[in-house]
Amino acid sequence: MFLSKPAFKVSVDQGVAEEKAGSLIKKRGWKGNSFSSSLLYIPFWFFSFDVFEETDSKKVSSHKKGSNALNAFFNNFDEHTAELVFREKQEKEKSPSHSFTFEILEPKFSFDDALKVITGRIASEQKVVKDSVVISGLEMVFVPVWVLVTELNGKSIELRVNAVTGEMTNTAAIPIREKDFSELFSEAVVDLTNPASWTENLAGLFSANVSLPSSNETPVLKQLKSDSDLQLIILGIIAIIVILIVVYVI
Repeated sequence: MFLSKPAFKVSVDQGVAEEKAGSLIKKRGWKGNSFSSSLLYIPFWFFSFDVFEETDSKKVSSHKKGSNALNAFFNNFDEHTAELVFREKQEKEKSPSHSFTFEILEPKFSFDDALKVITGRIASEQKVVKDSVVISGLEMVFVPVWVLVTELNGKSIELRVNAVTGEMTNTAAIPIREKDFSELFSEAVVDLTNPASWTENLAGLFSANVSLPSSNETPVLKQLKSDSDLQLIILGIIAIIVILIVVYVI
């Protein structure tokens, strides 16, 4: 299938995209999820702009320049996607060379419409009149994006992975899951049943007091810091207390 305009070449396949999304989901406290994945080609108008401000005598008093990309389907600027045109070795093609099934989103802005919209928005952002804005290099390029749909906590969420760079563009869609009591308790029991971790935990606890001036340290605190046997005894007592709470209270 041929595209109406060039597209950046797909560099990240479906498996890699799902692996990236799954890894982030796991890091945020959720269990492994399955995905319903699709590949979208989204049209973007890439452009550069210059903003000139003149004094009353028609002399240029300031000059600003930059670049951006207008999503020609969702109608929003995307500075992150705009960086694609500046990356080296980003190949383009009009006939996708991969074997993935894909969908094409047709642009909602013609060249003239895009020029008007972009000029107006840049003028508004820079707080200047439209005549002070010059748009150059306006070009449409399709950007392939993996859309991964999964379910978290009974809700369907949509994740997007740039199929050119492999970057997730909406990580905020994955909430951080709070651990429940049973999970926290299980982790505590695992730590308490592993003597090797006792010393590490206490070391961390007492190392947190290194900012305390030595003149303010009590003899007991000094003893706790230096006596590993005493540290293990204290953790053993804590373990017994936790177990008693679970057995008789919960």
